[in-house]
Amino acid sequence: AERVRQSEALFRLLLESAGEGIYGLDTEGRCTFVNEAALAMLGYTREELLGRATHPLVHHTHADGSVYPAEQCPIHAALCTGAAARGLVELLWRKDGSSFPAEYSVQPVREANLDNGAIRGAVLVFRDVTEAQALAHRLSFQATHDALTGLVNRQEFERRLERVLVEDGSDGEECALLYLDLDQFKVVNDTCGHTAGDQLLRQITLQLHETLRGRDTLARLGGDEFGVLLEHCPLDQAMRIARSLRDTVQSHRFAWEGRPFSVGVSIGLVPLSAALGNVAAALAAADSACYAAKDAGRNRVHRYE
Repeated sequence: AERVRQSEALFRLLLESAGEGIYGLDTEGRCTFVNEAALAMLGYTREELLGRATHPLVHHTHADGSVYPAEQCPIHAALCTGAAARGLVELLWRKDGSSFPAEYSVQPVREANLDNGAIRGAVLVFRDVTEAQALAHRLSFQATHDALTGLVNRQEFERRLERVLVEDGSDGEECALLYLDLDQFKVVNDTCGHTAGDQLLRQITLQLHETLRGRDTLARLGGDEFGVLLEHCPLDQAMRIARSLRDTVQSHRFAWEGRPFSVGVSIGLVPLSAALGNVAAALAAADSACYAAKDAGRNRVHRYE
């Protein structure tokens, strides 16, 4: 009896010192024990949880927000089949009605701890992954976006362009690629410094965004060069959009410390098709068309032939 009491005391000590939320369930899904970490994360007192079914009180929602019935719950499956589950992610619900994403594992408990013993219940261990998910989102955003403008970066733009090139060859949808190079940007940078140049790029980014359609991709490819991916866009519409972008930049008035500057943009336009072959060929064609626009006098649109 003394050994049993010592084991129970050790169990309680381990349970309460754990940083993860832990609670136990009987075969009906009712809470049999719960540690302080779980109570703190869920906002309940021990008396409010013990003896109550945790579905739908605490868990009933997938990570995407869709609700599932009790019989589809992984915990229910563990109680019925005896199969443990690990690394599951779903929303857990607090007493105040708010929720948080949690990663959890559920381990069935068998009679006399035998593999073939009758299932007595289950133990669930969970942790709040709100910060981990936010960090992963920030890292993903930083990997695919330009730090200065917040636009898609070159790597992500090339990935999207490759997808469009593959789809364009199969569904016949018309798409176009625009390559933009600001005219007179170097004058601003050399005269006023990089801080002024950065401010001009941010302002131009906002102006370009307002001109494009919601489904278009605007990217900063490097320096003062931008790319635009126009999906589901016939050639005549792509040309109208390119000219609107040119007019938007041309009409933008930039001033730094009281000094006004005029800025333009040269644009190369390439209708996308499987004939271009790959991303490198498409970008090379757009770049070539852009420089043709510069050679023709700048601040104009040139279609790649």
